[in-house]
Parts: sequence; structure tokens; C-alpha cells
Amino acid sequence: MNISRLKKAETLATLTSCNKTASSGFLVNFGGISSNEMNIIRKKFYDCKLQAFVAKNTLIQRAITSIAIAELSTSHIKQLTSLLSGRHLMVFGHALTWEDTKTLKAIVNAHNKLNVSFMFAADGVVGDSTTWNLYSNLPTLPEAQASLTLELYKPLMSLVATLIEAFNLPSNE
Repeated sequence: MNISRLKKAETLATLTSCNKTASSGFLVNFGGISSNEMNIIRKKFYDCKLQAFVAKNTLIQRAITSIAIAELSTSHIKQLTSLLSGRHLMVFGHALTWEDTKTLKAIVNAHNKLNVSFMFAADGVVGDSTTWNLYSNLPTLPEAQASLTLELYKPLMSLVATLIEAFNLPSNE
């Protein structure tokens, strides 16, 4: 077996292993990025605890089809493999899917040459770039809690203001 085949086998094993253990995976198109830019982007992924692998599209396709993710139906796999043209990297996360999505979104927004083509997650989220855009715009848990608290607090404050006015009580404004 020559070096090229060994390297391909090693890359395929790594991609397959990451697919099996990651809580989320993203197919990211990176056309038009220089080697220096890619090194900077890889460092950002590493710093954010995301694993990123550049691989040939055929190896990405083999890794995806060799795993049994219940959420990835045959139609999802066909859709995903149809997106494999151009230069791609696979990004894997091991945190909660929305945390990985928010982290990846920050990196993608900082580099306009990156596009997420497809995402899949252990929690059942599967979709194309439209799904990823919707999912990545969801609020974080603290943001959602703050918004909900404010919404629940508004009627209470309205009631307090009405009672203060109705009974001519002094307000603490």
C-alpha cells in the first residue's frame, strides 16, 4: 500500500471516528481561502474546541455513508453528497448542538468565504444551509431565559402600577 492510500485510509478512519463520537457535524465550503487564511481558521476552530478536517470530497462522502446516524436518512445522505463539489471541510463539535452552532456562526461570520452547506446532530437536527441559518439564529439559553423573564415580568409590573394608582399608594419610582 503506498503512502497516498495509507493517508487516505487514515483520513477516512479519523472522519468516521469523529462522525460517530461528535454531537454535531457541519459541512463547510471554503472556496477561495488561501493556506494562510485556512491555518488561522483552523486555529480558531481548535481554540473553540471544534475539530476541523479538510479532506477530499470522496473521503467525506465515504465517511458519511459509512456511519449509521439514525437522523441521517437515505435522502439526507443523498442531499449531503450532492453538495460535495468544491472545497470542503468537516467540522465536528462535542458540546450541545446550539453551542457548537453559535461558535461556528461566529467563525463563519468573521470569514465571508466560509459557508455551511449542511449540518447534522445527535439531537436530531438535520438540514441544509437554510436549516443551519435558522438554527444558528436561535437565542442562547441565557438570552432565552432573560427574554422570557422580561415577558413574564411585564404583566406583573402593569398590575402593580394599576394597584398603586387605584389605591393612591406612593410609588417607589
